[in-house]
Amino acid sequence: MDCIPGQMTDPYVRQNCHVFFEYAPLHLDVQDPAGHSGSLGPGTDYIKRGFMTDALRSAYDRSGRALEAENKGDHAEAIRLWRILFGGEFPAYG
Repeated sequence: MDCIPGQMTDPYVRQNCHVFFEYAPLHLDVQDPAGHSGSLGPGTDYIKRGFMTDALRSAYDRSGRALEAENKGDHAEAIRLWRILFGGEFPAYG
């Protein structure tokens, strides 16, 4: 996700982030994208999967609120919410 903050000026990227957070909890058993191991799911116990699912659902909710704020013209609030999701490297408002 290092490349995401610089691309957030594209409205499709913001919407796609929201959709990602919606579907990601249903697809926790994926192959390691770095290719260091096989599936990431088998090494994750029930409690860790619960934490991951909760975090992704929270991100889905927060990204939805960021999109709503943007649609209402409240760009400061939208950017504040995206910064919570993506961290301090995400550009600040103003």
